[in-house]
Amino acid sequence: APCFAPIFASLPSKMSSAKTLRVDRRARDNADVAALFATSPTQAWQRFKSLPLWAEREQVVQQLHGVGGAALAAYKDAYRTAMHGIIREEFYTIDADYWARHYAEIGEISVPLLDDHALPRLAAYAESIESLGKKRYGQPRPCYPPGEVAVEFAEDDPRKALMTDVNMTAVSSGHMIQHAHASGALGTAEVWSS
Repeated sequence: APCFAPIFASLPSKMSSAKTLRVDRRARDNADVAALFATSPTQAWQRFKSLPLWAEREQVVQQLHGVGGAALAAYKDAYRTAMHGIIREEFYTIDADYWARHYAEIGEISVPLLDDHALPRLAAYAESIESLGKKRYGQPRPCYPPGEVAVEFAEDDPRKALMTDVNMTAVSSGHMIQHAHASGALGTAEVWSS
């Protein structure tokens, strides 16, 4: 009988190399999308929306913030256009320094974000996908995801104790992205569709 041990022994390193190549290719693709915002914002926005993973979109945004200039301005314009009717227009012109000082003084902020007219659509959308959640919570649950709390919050951070009964079902963001555009609940917010 042939001995397959040497073949199987090399599989983990070959699989690891293939994964590294995929990650490197995605990083290059994301960098290309970020650079494209400077020369062809419409095409860049379409490619940005087609990125399959939310983490990839985050990488593009981080790269854009790193380079700034025309590329970042084009991205912000495209985002603002896509979110028109959902995010309040005045949100884009808030004084971040003011809110940072306010937070430092009293430990909380309340920045108006969502357009009042979008709230009924967003509520209807949230209710329509509630059944996609894997578990219905019958009791209050943490406001912040437990993993985020454990990693990013200090031991004495009072936010660790915040509980809510508003979001009684956890629905993964993958389900939200998949169903948002089809439901029409988000109106012009193409940013959520892929």
